[in-house]
Amino acid sequence: MSKLKRPTSPLSDGSVPHKRHRSDSGVPYIKISSFENAAAVDKVPPLKKLQDLMSRSWDNSTSGPGLAVVYWMRMADLRIEDNRALARASSMAQKENIPLIAMYAISPQDYEAHDRSARRIDFMLRNLVVLKEKFNALHIPFYVFNHRPRKTLPQAVVALLESWRVTNIFANLEYEVDELRRDIRVWELGKQKGIRSVFLHDRVIVDPGVCKTKQDKPYTANCQVYSPWLKTWTESLNKNLVWLEAAPAPHPNDISVRGSTTFGDLFRSDIPDFVNGFECCDAITMRQFWPAGTEHARQILDRFFTTKAKSTQLGNVSPLAEGAESSVGGSRIIKYGDDRDKADIDSTSRISPYLASGVISAREIVRKTMDFLKIKKVEASRGNGVGIWVQELAWRDFYNHVLTSFPRVSMGRPFQEKFADVKWETNEIHLQAWKVGKTGVPIVDAAMRQLNTMGWMHNRCRMITAMYLTKDLMLDWRLGEKYFMENLIDGDLASNNGGWQWSASTGTDPQPYFRIFNPYAQSEKADPTGNYIRHYVPELAGLKGKGLRFSMNSSTTLSYYGQPDGPIGSSSNSGSLNDFKFKSSLYIPQRGGTPHAPDPTSSDTTLKEISDLSNMDVDWHGRDETIAESTCLVLDTNILLRYLEVIEQFTEDLEKCSLSPLVTIVIPGIVVQELDYQKKGRNENLAWFSRTASTWILKKLKEHKTVRGQSYGETCQRSGKWTIRDMGESNDSLIVDCALYFKRKQGQRVFVVSEDKNLSSMALFNDLAAINPNAKWSSRELAAQIFGHGCPVLRNFRGYQPSYRNSKVKKALDDELGPQPPAQVTDSDDTMEVDDDYTSNIEESEPPPSHILDSTHLQIIQHFTILLLVLVERVASHMFKQVEQKRSGSAASIHAPESGPPPKTAADCVEYLIDFRSGKFPRSAPPDSLGLIQAGGARLRDFLTKPYQRGARRGQDWTRADWVYCLTVLETLGDVWEESSIRISLHTLAPHLDGDFRKKMRPTGI
Repeated sequence: MSKLKRPTSPLSDGSVPHKRHRSDSGVPYIKISSFENAAAVDKVPPLKKLQDLMSRSWDNSTSGPGLAVVYWMRMADLRIEDNRALARASSMAQKENIPLIAMYAISPQDYEAHDRSARRIDFMLRNLVVLKEKFNALHIPFYVFNHRPRKTLPQAVVALLESWRVTNIFANLEYEVDELRRDIRVWELGKQKGIRSVFLHDRVIVDPGVCKTKQDKPYTANCQVYSPWLKTWTESLNKNLVWLEAAPAPHPNDISVRGSTTFGDLFRSDIPDFVNGFECCDAITMRQFWPAGTEHARQILDRFFTTKAKSTQLGNVSPLAEGAESSVGGSRIIKYGDDRDKADIDSTSRISPYLASGVISAREIVRKTMDFLKIKKVEASRGNGVGIWVQELAWRDFYNHVLTSFPRVSMGRPFQEKFADVKWETNEIHLQAWKVGKTGVPIVDAAMRQLNTMGWMHNRCRMITAMYLTKDLMLDWRLGEKYFMENLIDGDLASNNGGWQWSASTGTDPQPYFRIFNPYAQSEKADPTGNYIRHYVPELAGLKGKGLRFSMNSSTTLSYYGQPDGPIGSSSNSGSLNDFKFKSSLYIPQRGGTPHAPDPTSSDTTLKEISDLSNMDVDWHGRDETIAESTCLVLDTNILLRYLEVIEQFTEDLEKCSLSPLVTIVIPGIVVQELDYQKKGRNENLAWFSRTASTWILKKLKEHKTVRGQSYGETCQRSGKWTIRDMGESNDSLIVDCALYFKRKQGQRVFVVSEDKNLSSMALFNDLAAINPNAKWSSRELAAQIFGHGCPVLRNFRGYQPSYRNSKVKKALDDELGPQPPAQVTDSDDTMEVDDDYTSNIEESEPPPSHILDSTHLQIIQHFTILLLVLVERVASHMFKQVEQKRSGSAASIHAPESGPPPKTAADCVEYLIDFRSGKFPRSAPPDSLGLIQAGGARLRDFLTKPYQRGARRGQDWTRADWVYCLTVLETLGDVWEESSIRISLHTLAPHLDGDFRKKMRPTGI
């Protein structure tokens, strides 16, 4: 083989142009068969059709044995040892006393159709050179030819056999649809010419179709999981150990064949330096990493069995590099169960390129594990490193079995056809950043750079990068599958496709709701020392700890990553628009058939409940007869939309220090209607805030403490009802009317709280005091405006805490309410004194939110606590009744079952609702939904626990995947219990979350 041509060089962005692209713009071309074509192929799988043809007996004895027997070598059986088709061909040649001819067809269009990498083709050519030498030593001609177009390859092969007067050809099966169709055509054409074609199973350890259920169906059917299939695979193999026996080595030809006029020239067949269109620009590097030949494969395997893992062996070094410490008891295969997920050491065998190309047989590898353990059965349990490693070999069989039973997966179709219409994102910038390792997520970038430099990637990192592309960036899994095939030296359609579909949750055993990897948590698992990231992302070599794993927000690396807003897609855990909505709507089965999102205009019962509670006959002023004067705060809608956190803190502070009788917060009826109008989708960026405000109002009204609503009759309108307006009355007029009622009829001191200048002016004109908030408004500032700045009671109220809004929400608030007034600067000594003594009279509280995700997380906890308490009260009313009976002193039935205290927090509610032992779940609950709730209930409980409590975390500390998963579980829980308010709330939350996750992280010191 002459010196390799190197016509290309790495691109400026770090990627390598290993082959020509079919598309120069837009999203790269993906081959996707139509549903009808794929279904037709599935109905009559090509493998079954070929096997049926070969099962038909026909006599070609009239053609005689021919002048030779041909072994047709394929891309996945590049070896002489333990090769079934080669052994059968050699045996027949010996029996008939005729020479054996080996043949190999280079078909560039097949490589292009399957996205073969230039590295894989280069590895193939280098192994062909080694094989030619071996065949030559056995006096077996090895004829290698190049053929285009691929559709006429069967005719070319049969014509070649005719010219050699061959009547028998043997080959090992390839399981892809195109290759099986090719072999069917060869068989049919050969039969017409009196040529018998024999195709044998050799790629897998257990032949496809062997592992079946008790119903005699493939285990891969009906979305069966890997575990029961593995059990059958292991049992079948141990009952038939003959399947593992090595195929005999080929016999040498008589040396006289070299002088044959028919076959002598075949010895001069040359192996090309490269295949046009698949020139490998880093061929020299690939030679160093992956030397050709079965002998090298065996050496690599031996080292896996006899040497310890070493960190210096990671990265761009050959698996045969010196320096690994010899050890059998502490070898990598022994420690495989503990170390297999670690990419920062050479914990794996790195035998995959040789296995994918058939340079070593899978049977030989399994036999070696048996010899190593000195046992006479296959060990595939999870109890030891050897068994776990054998399971990895079994995965290879599993995906080939899937491919033969469901050939549509090799046609661009998902295994789960119900996910064929998933709406993936289209973002070429994100795709290219992922390809070249510049996403801003260190573990993803390190893994992609390993692929781009080595043509290989650690298995755990393959899952991490695949999950990131499909679950975070929401890009089509076929784009990732294609890029891997175009760059991997061990690219195998069955395993690569199976792995990508598993990661995208479109394949066998789909679990989209909780098969979502957090790249940052996975970084700690796959790279505990950080050496893997430092090696492949040298820009981060000086960082340690979380700074290394979250370094994309570091100013020292932003220029490199080119992501000024942090990782592509979002902040810490990038994802698609409305991730959890996507997951729940497209992945989780919905009752009633077709998945659908909730109608944002559908009404809930909140408005009616607020109205009913507001019009109840409640004696508010009987709370404390000793209060000489109470203050009434009448809130405008803009206060509840922009400053709800301040109002919440103020009411909490009032109630904690028993000052709630001093102040009553009144919600005008028109404000409730305006909130209802907003939450029904007038502006999706405000709907979430409107809904949380309405839910909070409902909660406080039920408590009968600090907040009350305006009843229909609490008005100064001539009609006697505020709902019947006087001529020319505006919404602002109705708010002033509400305030005037409490001032004139109730004799209370009244403040209209609004940032609307027109409403404030109208209030002042009617002799009403007005409170206008500003950007740094706080519970204490509001208390100061009521009680006076020098009042000692202010020590019981919290100071300013930052409020976080994403840019879309800020714009929506400004468009709807006007710009937020700037913070006011005061030189008041009294105020400063209160600030200094603030912590003396109140309990030490948790640190305030330091990121928008923290703030949104708290909003979610508070909002859904209310909804979940309503749900639990509905399904377990007896608990609340017992508490009420004890409080009132009324006797409960002696026969009534004693129950524990009712839940008080969202976490308590989740704990109660997911208690499967109680059998509380509705009988109509779908099994899939119950499975999701059972699997994710504990995580949802922790997610809905306020930060700084056991098991809890801040919003920014939960990954995007965790948010998606937990909110999906919450949505499913609401659906199972038929609490529509939960689903509706999640629907309004979705667009708000998308903007929050685009807010980049920054160090907080908290």
